[in-house]
Amino acid sequence: MNSQPPLNGPDDSEAFEIQQLLALRQQPELLHELQHCTPSELQNQKRLRQLFDHSLVPAAVALHETRRKALGKLPHAEQLWLTRTGLEQATAWEIAAHKARRFAACQQVFDLCCGIGIDTAALTHRLPVIAIDQSPAMVLRTTWNQQILGGPSALQTDCCDVRTRDWNGLIVHADPDRRDGRDRPTKRLEQYVPDLAWMQQLTTTAAGGAIKISPASNFQQKFPGCEIELISLQGECREATVWFGTLAGSFQFSATCIETGETLSADPLSAWVAIATAPARCLFDPDPAIVRAGLIDVLAEQHGLQRM
Repeated sequence: MNSQPPLNGPDDSEAFEIQQLLALRQQPELLHELQHCTPSELQNQKRLRQLFDHSLVPAAVALHETRRKALGKLPHAEQLWLTRTGLEQATAWEIAAHKARRFAACQQVFDLCCGIGIDTAALTHRLPVIAIDQSPAMVLRTTWNQQILGGPSALQTDCCDVRTRDWNGLIVHADPDRRDGRDRPTKRLEQYVPDLAWMQQLTTTAAGGAIKISPASNFQQKFPGCEIELISLQGECREATVWFGTLAGSFQFSATCIETGETLSADPLSAWVAIATAPARCLFDPDPAIVRAGLIDVLAEQHGLQRM
């Protein structure tokens, strides 16, 4: 395995993308100039094309605009190497750090379908990581972003289709593609890439790990013997993580609120509360992770609450 991704992509467009990334990194003055451009200058790009290589300007503008969108979402956003789709699908940094803590006792983790590498960077604060993606350009971004966000643990990278490899007995983190070229992410795990069948096989062959899926996906009854953790951030249920093997908890479902650090773990059918027959003194609105995990009755039973 390599510490740098291969520079020959699977097709001409991938190779051209890598060439542009390398050229942009060698010309920081172009990205610096974009910070002082007006919106109209960014749109027509005429002055920029006169000052810099005209073939690099569109890529630089796209990166600049994506970095601006990442402000407040990712640390050091103004330095990161991003794509629009990569940012939209990236794990929030606080959630990535939360997940990484569960891997701390492991010797090494393979981060499959690493994308722009936010989970990879968080994991390197806890243990050595081998990040893998089928896109050489994404692997390059992961390498550079780890240098900005990552921790002291070693990072290696590889470029391949993760469906062609055997993960038997290994610790893995996987983030299947929810879009696969579509404009909008799918809610059906069968349409992820790799798909549901691959994910289910991974949970039975790898020693342990996590699979990142959408909290809106059809995960119910899809992962027997696993723990599904629903994670909320800033009042929104942002991610579902399928924990399996040695990293799975004792219960089928858990709900975590990142801001408070609290986690509730239970079997949703382990509790039942009565329906309120009359208005009470207060109305309690559960955290959205509690709701999506199906743990409303568990929470209500613990606190002496009734359902509406």
